[in-house]
Formats: sequence, structure tokens, C-alpha cells
Amino acid sequence: MFSHSVSFSILLFFLATKSLPILHWVFEQVISTLASSMLRAAFIFTGVLSLLHQTGALRRYALHFAENELSKIMNGTLVTLSDIEVDIWRGRVIARDMIIHNKDRAEWDWESPCLARVGRIEATV
Repeated sequence: MFSHSVSFSILLFFLATKSLPILHWVFEQVISTLASSMLRAAFIFTGVLSLLHQTGALRRYALHFAENELSKIMNGTLVTLSDIEVDIWRGRVIARDMIIHNKDRAEWDWESPCLARVGRIEATV
């Protein structure tokens, strides 16, 4: 009979004017519980994130993720990085001391342990 937006508008009107006190009380309790739960979850998430940052776990995960993705791009060749900086605000990633290891060292005449060594790579995301 009524569309959802009209029904919801009527319900909000009754809640705003406190015409239905029981409905207003229930709505207030639900919103209060939802807000406090979301605030509690935000505090817990922030605490866990700061703990992971302080222990260096986030940096190690970023290094591991970057090395795995670079290895996939280079057909499974081992790639190592010494350090990585991720600036989400500016959309910048800086990788330092990247080494591309020689995958087929035994099959090639070239006996070098690495194919390439790059001092610094800066990329924008």
C-alpha cells in the first residue's frame, strides 16, 4: 500500500515527535546499544592495530606480502627486500634494497647469486 520510504518517514515522524513513547524508548535503546558496541569495537580495533604496529608485525607482513607479489610477477624467482615504507595518506610505497636472486643458477653459465640489486624503488598507488 505505502512505499518503504513513506512508511519509514511516518515512523521517523512519530519517533521525532515522541507520539509513540514505547516505540521511541525501544528505538532509543537499540541506537544506544548499537552506538556503544560500535565505539567499543573501534577502540579494540585501534588497540590491536597499534599493538601490531609497535611490535613490527605490520611491517613484517607488508614485507612478506610485497616479496610474495614481486616473486609472482617474476615467475617464482626469489625476491627479497630489506625495508618497506607504506604511506597510505599520500599513496606512496618505498622499497629499499631489493635483490632478485638467480633462480636457475646451476643451469646458467652465470654464477652470480643475484640477477639484480636495486637500492630504492618508489611507487605511487
